[in-house]
Amino acid sequence: SVDALVGLLNYWDKVVTLTLAGILFQKAVLDWDLKNEREFADGPMVEMAEKVVNIFSKTESVPAKLRLQELPKAADAGPFTHVNHSKGNEPTGLTSLQGKL
Repeated sequence: SVDALVGLLNYWDKVVTLTLAGILFQKAVLDWDLKNEREFADGPMVEMAEKVVNIFSKTESVPAKLRLQELPKAADAGPFTHVNHSKGNEPTGLTSLQGKL
């Protein structure tokens, strides 16, 4: 059924977004550890670099991997779920993965 496919697409989008966040976090930790200063960085990389600095300022150490707050669930609604929108509540059109790119 279409509902099962939509659930899988939503789950896939969340998993890929979390994977990308983990990779960016590891890169930010590596840059911070090697004291690499960048002249330019995209928004998601800047967010992760700030996250690394915040974690270090609170705990005096930085984990090697990003710790998840919660695991994605296939039953959760996501960007591929069809919802009827009223005139004042328009969808943004971007998934969380697309927003990070």
